[in-house]
Amino acid sequence: MRRPVLLLASAIFALAIASGCSSSGSDAVQPPVDTSAPTVARPAMTAERLLGRWGADPDTAQRRGEPWVRFAHDGTLTGSDGCNRVAGRWMLDRDGTTVRSDVRLASYVACPSRPRVLLDRLTFDGADLTYQRERAGPGAMTKSAAPQIVMYLIESGSGSLRPVPIPVEPADASTLRQRAAAGVAALLAAAESGERYSSLWGRMCGLGTGVESVEPPSEGRPVVVRLTGEGGALCDLSRGALVLREQQLAWTVVTNLDVDPGTSVRVLGPRGDRHLSDVVPDAAHLAEGSAGPESP
Repeated sequence: MRRPVLLLASAIFALAIASGCSSSGSDAVQPPVDTSAPTVARPAMTAERLLGRWGADPDTAQRRGEPWVRFAHDGTLTGSDGCNRVAGRWMLDRDGTTVRSDVRLASYVACPSRPRVLLDRLTFDGADLTYQRERAGPGAMTKSAAPQIVMYLIESGSGSLRPVPIPVEPADASTLRQRAAAGVAALLAAAESGERYSSLWGRMCGLGTGVESVEPPSEGRPVVVRLTGEGGALCDLSRGALVLREQQLAWTVVTNLDVDPGTSVRVLGPRGDRHLSDVVPDAAHLAEGSAGPESP
């Protein structure tokens, strides 16, 4: 009789079909995973940490044929590919490990002996930004350790103030007074709104205004900032916005001037009239993780 053999074959065939149908379920056989070494997550960059200059100072970088890039708070960048000046816009990937840029040349110099540096894709390795070079190996840029001149802008989402580096080299502001004046000038010209930050100065509230001088405090007197224009004295803002605008300027002054953050700031117009009357920086307006200068 052949029936037992047929029944056995049918059972084996049915078992094979059942096994095949379960391969897409939770009982499916998975590929082997190497557990001998733990997976190391790459450190992430943040937009705030990225801001500023990376690479050697521009003069040194030009002599050596090395790149440098300065990332600004408004999403723009400037720098050099080791031969030509470049400009463009930057974007940090969501995972915080790659910076992508639409870099374009801002000068046209022939440098046949220098391999072209590609700055449209930079990778963050935890400390440096790694770039690629045509016909050569990769290179890396370290963030400049030079002191940053900052202005305080309003962080989108939190509505609080955060120090943002401005694109000025230390040589352009070698003294504390010059640094404070440069910070205030940048604040007066800051864009009113942006993707990451906004300002209550900018075009309307800083129109036609410059910085004449910044005078450090002495014998209990406030810092005195002298402006060459109206300084937003006629800017129509709510009471809350006016307070935040005053804090923007006060924090910008005391941080760059490197004085006690409890020092008050007075702003005078071209005729000696007061635009801001002895404003004291208030840490309650700072974004979490931001800090003003240390008290002496």
